[in-house]
Amino acid sequence: NRASGTVTVSYVVMNDIHATGAAIFSATNSTDLGNNNGWNFTSAGIRDLYWVGNGGSWTDGNHWALSRGGATVVCAPGPFDNVHFDANSFSQTGQVVSITVNNAFCRDIEWTGATNTPTFSLNDLKKLRVFGSLRFIAAMNSNLDGLLSFEANAVGKTIATAGQNFKASTFFNGNGGGWTLQDNFNTDSSLVLERGTLNTNGRTINAFGFLSPQSAQRTLTMGSSVFNLSGETAWSVTGASGFTLNSGTSVINCSNDYAVFS
Repeated sequence: NRASGTVTVSYVVMNDIHATGAAIFSATNSTDLGNNNGWNFTSAGIRDLYWVGNGGSWTDGNHWALSRGGATVVCAPGPFDNVHFDANSFSQTGQVVSITVNNAFCRDIEWTGATNTPTFSLNDLKKLRVFGSLRFIAAMNSNLDGLLSFEANAVGKTIATAGQNFKASTFFNGNGGGWTLQDNFNTDSSLVLERGTLNTNGRTINAFGFLSPQSAQRTLTMGSSVFNLSGETAWSVTGASGFTLNSGTSVINCSNDYAVFS
């Protein structure tokens, strides 16, 4: 709250912040993630950032460049930044890219062309929030202990995991978002659809369970997908009035002795 004058912040990611009073509140080169009142936002725009310099921390700006193999920009990715890992990223084996902050952001994340079998590590209880598409490659390793959240607000996003396994829950939570799987999806935990449209595109889903716990509008299109669910809570949908299921010719297999559908 401020009665007069101007309040300006720059290069922030903002959510659930309410500005009151007669002052002018401005957020320049910043991202509005929703439920912000009283702010004037100026977006930083979409950029392409390229990882360089072998292994390191996702938030270390000394690893991000504006061109392939280029000079670093000393700035970590935000929700409007497409991030690329390519042939210029890793010059030797045994390199690890680690996310150790509570919330990391990107638009598209693309590993096509990365060499020397790098490892992507998402630490336990940390979250990567993806506002676009995702493409992993088979020639990489992953330690995905943290949460992955797809939060696009537009359709046409794709997800290709190349056989990588997600150990924690994966969330689809974008108003107006739409995602289509390009290959099979494997998680040791649950697939959680909160908002938007998920098309599993006839692919196989190996998961603990499928959850849809919100009352928002969301759609699951299964086609000819096979869902292999291992948990006790195999399938749980609440707020069913907002949930649309296009089951197609899909099959759900439950391997737990006691599987609950609700």
